[in-house]
Parts: sequence; C-alpha cells; structure tokens
Amino acid sequence: MSMSRRELFAAGTVLGVSALGLAACSTASDSTAGTTPTTPPQTSKPISVEQNISEITNALHQRGYTPVTASSLTTGNSFNGGLMYDVDDSTISGQSYVVQTAARVEDVAKRNVPGTLPIFSMLCMDTTTPALAHQVTDTVMHLLTSVAGLKATQLRVTTTDHSAEFFPQLAGLGITRAQIRLRPWATAVAEGSGSGFFAPKGYPGAPAFPSFSIEHVQSDGTELEVAEIVYGTGAAKVTGAVGLDRVAMARNDQATMWDDSIAAFTNAVEGVVQKTGVALPPGYYAILGKEQPATTGA
Repeated sequence: MSMSRRELFAAGTVLGVSALGLAACSTASDSTAGTTPTTPPQTSKPISVEQNISEITNALHQRGYTPVTASSLTTGNSFNGGLMYDVDDSTISGQSYVVQTAARVEDVAKRNVPGTLPIFSMLCMDTTTPALAHQVTDTVMHLLTSVAGLKATQLRVTTTDHSAEFFPQLAGLGITRAQIRLRPWATAVAEGSGSGFFAPKGYPGAPAFPSFSIEHVQSDGTELEVAEIVYGTGAAKVTGAVGLDRVAMARNDQATMWDDSIAAFTNAVEGVVQKTGVALPPGYYAILGKEQPATTGA
C-alpha cells in the first residue's frame, strides 16, 4: 500500500476495508452451482431493517461481541464524493463490531438493479488474521441461518480458488462445494470488485485483499449478496461485513428498490450537514442526480 492504515486515518480519512459488493449486487441466478428458487417465507408482515438489526446485534451480544461507535456518513474526503464508502476498521478488533451507514456514488449506475440502495447499513467485524476470519465466517453463518432463518441450501458463495481454506468450514456450516462458484483469480484481481478479490479503484491506501461473497437465492431465482468476507494475513487491518438491508430483503423474499430509499438518503445526509455545519458533499448531488451548485470565491 502507498499509505499504511494508521497513516491513512491519522490524516483524517475515515474510510475502511470491508465488503465491496454489498451495495451493488443483485443478479439473475445463472450459475451452475445448483441454484434453486426458494419458497417465500410465511410471515404475517415484512420484517423491518430496524428489527433485523436488533435481532442480529442481540445475537452478537450473546456471542460476546461488543459494539463500537460508527463513523459519520460524511467524510470530508474527495473519494466517493465525501460520503462514507465503507467503514473505519481501525476502531474494530477481536470481539467488537460496528453497524455502519454508508453510500456509494458508483452505485448510481446500478440504480435499476433490485437491492441496490443509495444508503445502506453494514455489520462489520475484524477479519485481519486467519483465525479471526474463520471466527467471523462461523459468526456470519450463524447470523444468516440461525438468527435470520435463511436456509443454508439457498446460500451460494462466489470466490476464487485462493479461498479454498474456507471450503471445509463452509461445508460444515451447510454450504457444500456444489454451492461455491469459482472465478479465475486473474479476473477477480483485475476487477477488484470483491467476490474473490477486494481492491476498489481509487480507494485511498490501495487496499488489496482476497475475499468471498455469500449470496441468497430468492424465490424468483435472483440472488442478493448478503455478506462479503474480506480476509487478511495479519499484516494489515481488514474487516468482513453483512449487508443488513440485504438480509432483511432475503428474509422478506422481496428486494427493495433504489427509489424506495432516496428519501432516507436525503434526510440522513442533510441531517449530518445540519449538525456539523459543513457543506453538502458532492456525492449527495451525484446520488440524487442533481447539479452541484457552483461555489463562489472570496
């Protein structure tokens, strides 16, 4: 990396290394890994994202995890239009977690894809070392299956053969080798978009880590990415994440659309600006599709 994680945050940057694909991935199920539509869950009413977060964080507390304070939605940085892209993973270690609100300007291009949102919440945990990565994998699967009630048979993993060390563990947790789709390593590295390798273009500090994503097959055969386990060797801080909005969508068997969350995005950014007194960031206008007002000099 051109700048260490510690140097990056000391410079005032509040960006983290976590799950790249959570805001953008909802695809038609066309793999050969045994995709089978699910039966829609029988519930009296849809579960809200707030209830989903409450149930998942309560389960984490029972496992000995403790929360840390999330960062602001606005960052003051040029990357991602001044909006929080990911998470400040310098605050997370061992048995701690953070629920972080984020927004990604790049997702505007995918606004018509069901499940892609202008603002979303991630649950992030420390996966810096191999031991922590395996622990988080176990925890994430517990949250998805035992807490959220998703069937392991309807989960898929997308990665490369570099994640093979996790395959026996995933099999023990209900995701068989037939449910794992492998991408060529060179392709994953070239794209850097997660689901095998995390190295987003233009990201401060140039993070580059292997990863695997977890998708849920909906009843109509489409898939929602619900988690991304980005993992390290211990040399640099890294976190894995669960997409809390996506898990709620999977539980309801209904993907939320971009326009359904525009008001929430607007209110969240404007609320931060009102409290801090800073100007609305460029990413605010980009996500809303509005022209940013010209600034006047002295």
